[in-house]
Amino acid sequence: MVGLVAYDVGAGYDVDAGADADALAVLSECDQVEAVVEMVKRHRDGPAAVLEQACRALCSITANNNDNQVKCGMAGGVEAVVEVVKRYRDVPAAVVEAACLALRSITANDDNEVKCGVAGGVEAVVEVVKRYRDVPAAVVEAACWALHNITVNAANQVKCGMAGGCEVVVEVVKLYRDGTDAVLEAACWALRSITTDAANQAKCGMAGGCEAVVEVAKRYRDVPAAVLEAACWALRNITVNADNQVKCGMAGGVEAVVEVVKHYRDGPVAVVKAACRALRNITANDDNEVKCGVAGGVEAVVELVKHYRDGPAVVVEAACIALRNITVYADNKVKCGMAGGCEVVVEVVKRYRDWPAAVLEVACWVLRNITAKNADNKVKCGMAGGVEAVVEVAKRYRDGPAAVLNQARRALVSITANNADNQVKFGMVGGVEVVVEVVDDGPAGARGGRSGAAQHHDQR
Repeated sequence: MVGLVAYDVGAGYDVDAGADADALAVLSECDQVEAVVEMVKRHRDGPAAVLEQACRALCSITANNNDNQVKCGMAGGVEAVVEVVKRYRDVPAAVVEAACLALRSITANDDNEVKCGVAGGVEAVVEVVKRYRDVPAAVVEAACWALHNITVNAANQVKCGMAGGCEVVVEVVKLYRDGTDAVLEAACWALRSITTDAANQAKCGMAGGCEAVVEVAKRYRDVPAAVLEAACWALRNITVNADNQVKCGMAGGVEAVVEVVKHYRDGPVAVVKAACRALRNITANDDNEVKCGVAGGVEAVVELVKHYRDGPAVVVEAACIALRNITVYADNKVKCGMAGGCEVVVEVVKRYRDWPAAVLEVACWVLRNITAKNADNKVKCGMAGGVEAVVEVAKRYRDGPAAVLNQARRALVSITANNADNQVKFGMVGGVEVVVEVVDDGPAGARGGRSGAAQHHDQR
């Protein structure tokens, strides 16, 4: 460890603090995690400038560095920083901001998330967010980022909800939706993590969270792509809750997300993926599925599949997942067929050697839905080579994963039902041999339902 040197810094200044401040820069450069943690502990009662510098150093050396995050946790860094946050009433705003940023970096590690929760970090950060009207925007932003990472942990999600975290973050979204984009982005990411918990989804809905986030999505022309990505992920998790699907639909959320899909067709792909995931959950509601069709959502998602038919796989999968849910409704099946949806999804299936199993599973499910009780789409699918393509998938995945094989079988049942030409093709390519048993788990046209709420660590 680099030694601390006493400097003659003049009267009226704490010599040890001055030496520590100078040493912090060196320690940070040398990745001396344990030494920086000791600085936080040593100066948590001041001077404030040194404490701020120590927290910022800890943020810097643990960001995107799992080894240093582990070292920080082992050295008591999580608890030390939480103690700083707890003193939010007594220390300058800049110190609180730095401490929250440090927590954001440190708790990208799962074990440190747990330690943070045990140390009272969730409640402490929520209390900082509750002062959102009285503190600088930078403090609110840092606290929301901290909450985003801390509440990837399920127990911390519960603590956050009990501490009033859902309601206060919704209020931040409302306050900043026409203001500072950086705060808005952080708040939406925080909502995404917090609402992984079912009880928090309900609380968010009661607090007006659906409407608030929809208003952000409506500003798709004015806000940065990063904000829209965060807002769509928040909507995705919030609308796992059936009541929130209704609220989202009534607030214009279906139309807003469809516009995001149209506007960002060419990327960034992160926004496209998030919007499709949101559309999937929102349209688990029948009325919203109809609204999606009226808003041009079917055609928009089909265009996405066409645009990304060569990848990346995560976008193709997300678009097909959305298309699967949208096309349970009869009118949307027609729109999908008219837009070229049958042909492009068949093209995806034909490239079965290039895609992960998850893409093929959902692509087969789309074919199953769009051809169910739609004679025209059966014909289009057959003419595009859909029967042969799906049979090849069934052959390839005969030994699993079972989910892919089952969806391929069900797609073949739907494609060949009441279509003599497709039945002939099915027999000629060996379909009978691979589809020896179809497990009936519902009608041929079936919605995938709501996806489970998702979260991830922010590693910045």
